[in-house]
Amino acid sequence: MSENLDLVFVLGSQIMRRARGKIVLAHHTELKSLAAVLYYRQHADTCRFVVMGGYNFGVRYNDTTILKEPDFSFGALSRARVSPSEAETIRYFMARNRVPPEAIVLEELSATTEEQVKIAGILLKRTTFEGVKRVGILSVGPHLHKTYPIFKKELASFNVVPVYAEDVMRDADRTIHVRIYYGSLLKRNPAAVNFSAEQAAETLYKGRSIADLLHDWEEKEEWYDEPQGKLPIHNCYRRFRICRVCGEEEFISGQISVPGGVCYDMNEDGTSGMQIDY
Repeated sequence: MSENLDLVFVLGSQIMRRARGKIVLAHHTELKSLAAVLYYRQHADTCRFVVMGGYNFGVRYNDTTILKEPDFSFGALSRARVSPSEAETIRYFMARNRVPPEAIVLEELSATTEEQVKIAGILLKRTTFEGVKRVGILSVGPHLHKTYPIFKKELASFNVVPVYAEDVMRDADRTIHVRIYYGSLLKRNPAAVNFSAEQAAETLYKGRSIADLLHDWEEKEEWYDEPQGKLPIHNCYRRFRICRVCGEEEFISGQISVPGGVCYDMNEDGTSGMQIDY
């Protein structure tokens, strides 16, 4: 089951206008909105949301298509208020699925992820969120994987946790929704991600995270000296890999040599492990 968090930011994204002016969620926005509903059902006693996303019709997208260049003119921003905000549209979806209004606060100014990052930092300074320590950022995998490091840096005084919509679906036995989503996405844009809908579903069925398919690892190594007690440790060697996208590091192996020529395996936390016999 997903982690129990004090507050979850649901990142806004595209909404669409259908026939007769009906406003609907774009497919990726619907996936994260459903994930928010399912997350609430798992953590109803403690879960609170800030749903983000401003009035962006004519600013970031038209009725059906994301604009190549956003229009941040005064007129576009003014006209956008004729339609509902992304946050309000997501809240409506959540309310229809029995998430109570007292569990949701709306942020209706942002037009970009960068703005959402800054606004989240401002909101968390308010007494409204006094006592909040563990903060979740909820979005679909490819988007969250790129933006999570930015949120983590901006909200450095909080324990910031990525909440992948796909992983929430997995925990709620809704992996089929993820398969359908990526099947549709890749049909529209075959280069959208470097894995198939079947690979996404298989990864989740195995109990793994969608993030496992999103990492772009680069292996690195480093040598350094580090004191321990009264004696220096010489020639610490560490092998690790780092994701080029999100910056996550993963320890591979390492060695520590101390005065006298004795060597030890390095533990993941950098401490010495078993002595190496040569």
